[in-house]
Amino acid sequence: MSDHTEHEAEELGDLIADWTRCESATFAGNPAEPQTPGWRYSQGVRLLPSGLRRQAIHTLHQLLAYHGTVADQLGTALTLLDALAVRALEEDKSAEDLTDMTTLVSIARMVLKSGESEAAQCLGIGNDMVPDIAEREVWIFVVMRGRSGLPSLPSVGHWVKIIMRRLWARVDVVPTVPQGDPLPTTPVANGTAEATPTTASPTEDLYSRAMRHVDYCTELLAQTVGSAAGLPPRAVALGACTMGLVIAGMFPVDEARPRDVDRFEWDSSLLSRQGQFVQQAAVASMLGARQLAQAARCSPEDVQTSAYKAVSAMQDSVLSDVFFA
Repeated sequence: MSDHTEHEAEELGDLIADWTRCESATFAGNPAEPQTPGWRYSQGVRLLPSGLRRQAIHTLHQLLAYHGTVADQLGTALTLLDALAVRALEEDKSAEDLTDMTTLVSIARMVLKSGESEAAQCLGIGNDMVPDIAEREVWIFVVMRGRSGLPSLPSVGHWVKIIMRRLWARVDVVPTVPQGDPLPTTPVANGTAEATPTTASPTEDLYSRAMRHVDYCTELLAQTVGSAAGLPPRAVALGACTMGLVIAGMFPVDEARPRDVDRFEWDSSLLSRQGQFVQQAAVASMLGARQLAQAARCSPEDVQTSAYKAVSAMQDSVLSDVFFA
């Protein structure tokens, strides 16, 4: 690792430490609280019900799309919504209160830092709602103590970016296929059987493939699971990084198994099953829980527990939708 890369990795490490302190305050709560009707419980954490979450995502998507910032701000808006859910019971708010139009428009306003009429206009919300929206925004500001975005409220996507940057800065992956031949570059698709190879090196091609899988898993977990006390954004991000790298063939799936999860339970988990479908790529420096933990400045046990809990919560959500739709 060059001096410049090492310096960048250390600076990112300091940023991770700051984010962790903010996250600990924002997502502090009692994961073992008694179950309350009207909420979804999975892997020991309280989450917004799947139906209400999907509805909230749809509304926030519309609000943010109106301003052309869906890609940049949807993750932040969902993190703010999840952080409010952590405080919901002590604030005497139900899951329905947090996903009503007034709250969602207020969240969009705070994320976009726009005016009342701007954030409401695209959904045809009348001026009579403006006072309620302004009042709800004040409530959000007080409950969140001013934390409504970076640097005090990093989203799952923000965590993934910084963890993966530190990971790539710290490892030197030289990909080969199992027989020892260099990994071929991805051909450019021209709609014909004869394809021209790209100019990307095998290592760059492998990085690119890994990041596609990690980004997909990030969106999937952030939207279907979300964050909570006991499952903060960094934990969900570790789940996305682990699952994405497993699917990319760069992370041996058994390294993601927590010590307290027995073999039968592990083999039936979505994370384990995903790994079983993947032919692990042979690399000179295979990634694992230790390398990912160093990148995220946590322990290998934290990586394993976080990944298993986040992906299992998504599995629970999918099964719940199938059986109780």
